[in-house]
Amino acid sequence: MTYYYYYYYYYYYYYYTYYYYYYYYYYYYYYYYHYYYFYYYYFYYNYYHYYYYFFKLLTSFLYRHS
Repeated sequence: MTYYYYYYYYYYYYYYTYYYYYYYYYYYYYYYYHYYYFYYYYFYYNYYHYYYYFFKLLTSFLYRHS
């Protein structure tokens, strides 16, 4: 009887350990890609934002000196 007890004990132990790491890496990669796209769009947002104000200042400068 003790044999089956330890058998099922280790069975469920490895079973839940497997799913624990499965979901751990699942959420790890999920948030990894989430922040990856966040910084990706954040970079392009500032990139175009920078050129927007650059052309805005340039056009205002040309407008005043025309």
